[in-house]
Amino acid sequence: MKIILASLGYEPISYTDADKKHPHGYKHVENSESFYALGLPYIHAYLESKGHSVIHINHPTLDFDKSKDIIENKILTFSPDYIGFSMVTQNRVNTYRMIEYIHAVYPGIKIIIGGIHVTIMHKQLVEKYPYVIAVIGEGEITFNEIMDTNNLYTVKGIAFYDKGVIKTENRELINNLDILPFPKHPVQDNRTLAIVLSSRGCSYSCSFCVLNPHSKRIQRMRSVKNVVDEIEYLINFYPRLKSIFFADDAFMLNNDRVIEICKEIIKRKINHLQYFCSSRFKPFKKELLPYLKEAGFVSLMFGLESANENILKTCHKNIKIQDAIDTITLLKDSKMSLHIFLIVGLPGETKETVIETAHFIQKIQKIKYIAFYNHGPTIISVYPGTEIYELMKNSGNITDEYWLSDGPTPAYTLDYSIDELIKLKHVLIDRISFNPLSWEKIYYQTPMLFYIIKYCIEQKGFDYMIHSVVRFVCPDFLYNRLIKKYKEAKGI
Repeated sequence: MKIILASLGYEPISYTDADKKHPHGYKHVENSESFYALGLPYIHAYLESKGHSVIHINHPTLDFDKSKDIIENKILTFSPDYIGFSMVTQNRVNTYRMIEYIHAVYPGIKIIIGGIHVTIMHKQLVEKYPYVIAVIGEGEITFNEIMDTNNLYTVKGIAFYDKGVIKTENRELINNLDILPFPKHPVQDNRTLAIVLSSRGCSYSCSFCVLNPHSKRIQRMRSVKNVVDEIEYLINFYPRLKSIFFADDAFMLNNDRVIEICKEIIKRKINHLQYFCSSRFKPFKKELLPYLKEAGFVSLMFGLESANENILKTCHKNIKIQDAIDTITLLKDSKMSLHIFLIVGLPGETKETVIETAHFIQKIQKIKYIAFYNHGPTIISVYPGTEIYELMKNSGNITDEYWLSDGPTPAYTLDYSIDELIKLKHVLIDRISFNPLSWEKIYYQTPMLFYIIKYCIEQKGFDYMIHSVVRFVCPDFLYNRLIKKYKEAKGI
């Protein structure tokens, strides 16, 4: 069989004019350091291993018309039997338009949809589009079985229409991830960053996260050998490779396994690369540090979300503020850069809790300075399948029908409008970010100047400081011109 796999463009980031001082909507440009999702690349590789012919189209930054032209050209030259679309909440509208177009113009092509949004909203989608097959959960084995059978009733983990919505028996999670071939990473000779998934799933159930319906609060891990084999493969695949990002949902959950991965990286002498990963403040033991250093880890990313204990408890983070202090203290002498993710608007949020979070961030910045940027903290987004969505739905603020509209992913809560959330976000940014766009921000950051200067010296980050000052003192037209000249000089 021949199949095209495609992922369409995400909705643009757009906010209201609540705060004119802070522009929004950062344009993402694909380049050699762009992140990329691995869902379709894994399916691509698995289908090819089973003898199918596959083309993968992934242009998350393109608008609908450009994506349509690319896909239509491939249809005319490749003549696929199937087209499979990866659908998340943020690209659902473009995907709706595309499957409607494909069905109308090329009715002989069978359409498969999958992804986290489909897993959660499959009944709604199959009712709306009775000509599609919806994959529920992991897609590798399911996609292959769809293409190898004439009887959809025998395929686990799908929904389709036959005088009503039919949902088949649940598909088991793939426990032995080593049976899967390495994903088909994008072909890009000048790529310097590659993405690796060493595990799937997470055992926690944060109220704002969509993973729970997909991974069932279970983390499954590839063997250490299999993970490091893929890194060696990527070194050969990308001649200019410099960095690896472990995109696991919970890479550090098993500290001992991380140590074993580090040991294998060191043993194979591939610690010349720079490694990045996300982590949790708990568990994080000091025995990790020498191994992370020798293996080449340069950056750790932690999800704190809020520094208010009640908010953390309500959203089921399963950490306490002291856990963050303990971990930052362990890392205070490390050369690794640290990043902390914050969310504004979680249930229970007020201006007072935002300021509480800001004060806590300043406290840990005095232990080890962590740089924040103007777009750093995020505003809570409401996704189907999350506890926060159920709260919104039960209160009558949103219904399931919203997801069939062309409305953007909601960024409002039971307590706040988007305008109010933007203002709360900048209450936080003004107190923790040395990237001044206002005199007020400089006022809040004055007590932190010693730590900022120390950070810039240690990280050789004077570019960061100079950029911040230039951004503040220059009008937009001059700032944009200077940045353009700077990038040209740096070859960026």
